[in-house]
Amino acid sequence: MAKTIGIDFGTTNSLITVILSDKARYFLEGNTFPYPSVITYDSGQPVVGRAAKSRLENAGAGNVGDIIRAPKRLLGKGSKYIEGREYQPTEVVRDVMRYLKESALSSSEQDVVDHCDFTKAVVSIPVAMDGRARAELRDALLQAGINIVQFVHEPLAALYAHFRADGDMAGALEKYHDKLVLVYDWGGGTLDLTLCHILDNRITQIANEGDNEVGGDFVDEAIVDYVLNEELKKRGLETTPPVQVGARARLLEACERAKIRLSERSVDHIYVEDFFAFQDDTDPDVEVELAREDLDRVSEQLISRGLSKIDALLEKLDIDQRRISLCLATGGMINMPRIKERLIEKFSIDRLCCSDRGDRIISEGCAWIASDNARLTLAKPVEVREARNSYLKAFREGIQLPVLGEAISEP
Repeated sequence: MAKTIGIDFGTTNSLITVILSDKARYFLEGNTFPYPSVITYDSGQPVVGRAAKSRLENAGAGNVGDIIRAPKRLLGKGSKYIEGREYQPTEVVRDVMRYLKESALSSSEQDVVDHCDFTKAVVSIPVAMDGRARAELRDALLQAGINIVQFVHEPLAALYAHFRADGDMAGALEKYHDKLVLVYDWGGGTLDLTLCHILDNRITQIANEGDNEVGGDFVDEAIVDYVLNEELKKRGLETTPPVQVGARARLLEACERAKIRLSERSVDHIYVEDFFAFQDDTDPDVEVELAREDLDRVSEQLISRGLSKIDALLEKLDIDQRRISLCLATGGMINMPRIKERLIEKFSIDRLCCSDRGDRIISEGCAWIASDNARLTLAKPVEVREARNSYLKAFREGIQLPVLGEAISEP
C-alpha cells in the first residue's frame, strides 16, 4: 500500500517526508536542504524555494514587494498584490505546495515515488492557527491535489518523531510513563509550546502556548536595525539616507546568514553592496562587523520574551518546572548559543534535549503519524454553552477525531 506523506508547511522552510522501510525519507531541495518558504511570480509563473530566495538576495533589480517570504502568514489575512495582480492566500499557498509535490515526484527514484501517495498528507500547523487559516490551508492543498488526512500541532509532531526515532516507541513512552514532557518549538516565524502527559502508552496534550512575534524573523529585523545604526554612527549621520530599491531585503538576508553563522563563530562580517542611493561618489556599501555579544544584546528582549512563555504556561497550570521530565527543544532559534544557555540554566543538561534535526523533525513526525495510522483523540470534552451558563456535552473526551473520509460519531 502506498504511504501517506507528511508535510511541514513552515514559516521559514517547508518539507515533505515519507516513511519507507521504517526510515524517514526527506524530499529535500537539491537533496540537501528543506525548501525555503519563499515564492514570487515571473510573468504569472510561480518561482518557489531557493530560486525565489536568491531573488531576495539580489532584489535591487526588481520590486521586493513581489517576493513573498513566509506565505503561511497570508492565510486568513486577505488578498495580496504580486506583479500588479491580486492573489488570494489559497492561490499562493497552492503554488508553493504544488511545487513541493512536483519537485518530490520528479527528483526521486521511481521506486520511491511508486511507494508514496502524494494525494494524501498529515499536515502540521502552529498551535495558534485559527479556523479560517486552517480552512484556507485545506483548500490550498486540495487545489494542489493533496487531501489532508488530519492536522497535527507542530510540537506534537516533533515529539512523536523524537520518540519514534530510535525504533522503540513503546520503550520511549514507558520511560516517561506518568511524566510531563514540554515541547519548545522556536522557529523562524512562531514560537509554539505544548505540555504533554505520557500515560498508558499515550501522549496527551495538556496545554498549548504560542507567540507569533518572537520568531527568528524578528531577530533578523533587530539585527538590521543594529547594523543600520552602526553604519550611521560610522558616517556621522543622524537619519538614514535613501536606499536602493530592494536593498533592505538584501540586508535582511545578510543579517539572517550572519545570525546562523554566529552559532559557530564569535564574530561575523555583514557586507551589502550598493545599499545607499547616493547621488555623488559617497561609498554606497554597508559593511559592519557583528559579534556574538552584539547579537545577544540586540535580541535579548525577544529572547527573554520567548523564554518567559515557559513560566507563563506552567504558572497557568500551577505546575512546578521541576516536574518537567523532558524539554524537547526544536526549531532554528534554539541553535542560538544564548537561547541554548538559558534553556540549560532552566532545565539542566539531563532534562533538556535540543534536536539536531530541527529543520525536519516536524515533517518527520507527520510522516510517522501517517505511517503508524496514529489517531488523535479528544483530551477533554467539547461542550456547548447554553443559557444561564449551563453546558451541554457535544463530544466526550477520548473520542477519536475524524480523518479524511470520516465523521465523528458518538456511540
